[in-house]
Amino acid sequence: MIGRIGWKGLPPGLRAGITARVGAVHHAATVADGLNCRFAATVTTERHGGLFLKGVPDGTSPEAAAIHRETLLNPAVTGVGPGLRYDIRTDGWQVLAFERIDGRHADLGPVHPEPYRHQEDHAADGRKLDFLALTNMLSVGVDIDECKITTNDSAPG
Repeated sequence: MIGRIGWKGLPPGLRAGITARVGAVHHAATVADGLNCRFAATVTTERHGGLFLKGVPDGTSPEAAAIHRETLLNPAVTGVGPGLRYDIRTDGWQVLAFERIDGRHADLGPVHPEPYRHQEDHAADGRKLDFLALTNMLSVGVDIDECKITTNDSAPG
């Protein structure tokens, strides 16, 4: 895990860019779990209530690539995962603002049974989502930027 920066440790220009989108931040708590983000916090905001924010400095680091892939994948989990409200890019950072869902941190490690518990689930609009396939694509290094996430509405079951 990389060292975390708290809300008050973010560059002032970045905090201003975030609050311009989400409204005033009334409370922020740094999230200790996770591996890839320099900044991760739950916040209570003026406009949206609770949000989860995560961010990394812009660049070509693996962390920046991971957060970019997350923006591409988020539409595929609509209805079963927290929605991405904002993709904020300012002051040399990229910060994602998600709907906040209270609960424990998911363990998606290679030996943990959680990703295999529900190999297939349904989004709110009825699309089938194959999480095992998605997890396998990510674990073997498929370039998500080059993939199209599609659904097969005629698939059985």
